[in-house]
Amino acid sequence: MGRVLFTRRINDWKDWSGIFTDTEAFYPLAEAIFMKTGIPFSGLTGLAPGTNAVFRSGDYVIKIFAPPESGITGSNDGEREIRLMEAAGRKGISVPKIISRGTVNDLYDFNYYIMSYIEGTMLGDLYDAEKSMDKGIIRELHDLVITLRQIGFEECDRLDPVQAAVENERLDLLSPELRKSFILGTTERLSEEYVCCHGDLTGENIIVGKNGISLLDFGDAIAAPRYYEYPSLFIEGLRADRDACRYMASLLGERDILKAITSAFCLHEFAPDLLKTLCRKTGSDISGLRSIEDVSHLLEAIL
Repeated sequence: MGRVLFTRRINDWKDWSGIFTDTEAFYPLAEAIFMKTGIPFSGLTGLAPGTNAVFRSGDYVIKIFAPPESGITGSNDGEREIRLMEAAGRKGISVPKIISRGTVNDLYDFNYYIMSYIEGTMLGDLYDAEKSMDKGIIRELHDLVITLRQIGFEECDRLDPVQAAVENERLDLLSPELRKSFILGTTERLSEEYVCCHGDLTGENIIVGKNGISLLDFGDAIAAPRYYEYPSLFIEGLRADRDACRYMASLLGERDILKAITSAFCLHEFAPDLLKTLCRKTGSDISGLRSIEDVSHLLEAIL
């Protein structure tokens, strides 16, 4: 592309986390990508932050993946995400349409894809504005979760969830006793049937539009027991709202929903972050949690 378009230095995660939401830093690079692909460029607007750089430009969204220099491990080329989005679309789930994908060789090698922008309101924003959740939306969300399970779990070619849970660096944020309790809890999950789980059903990844709900960001999808989905669904997606959570629990029809969600915490990649949210909601101190039974008691407050 001639001149260097991205001029910020990236040597580790700290560098990347300081700039990946910066529209000014990514503007020249994004503009060149749009021009190269022949897609109209309409400037950049920041979207909900995640791990990679995601911006809106008119009717499109561009996702630029962190380069290897960022220190982020795992796939950073978008191939698995695209495959899962397309598989979800074939099952009738509303997802963004992939328009273009590729790699830009600039100061760093950046993989990217461009997708359609889905009009609507983030589920979290909707709840924050109304302080409640419509039962019709909850029913749609339940149907989405069930449909996700129909996607072949072989599409989720990531680490086994038990191995990933044991090696999860986020567990260092918990007390040593709770961390040990989580790791011991994973050994009970080895015989469970695995299904495709989105893994990050937050209020930012669920869009409510005129024609129903749409699902974004399959970057954390994983083959895991069905209830792996529940911590993010109940705590972030449903905002730990007691009425919404109880209604969702009745739709799921689990014999013991409390046990299912508690078990999922032992496996879930974002368990410590979700626990922080749950503690804020219930007025609890995360540093005082010593066992998975303590987590179960917290969950009783929303179920």
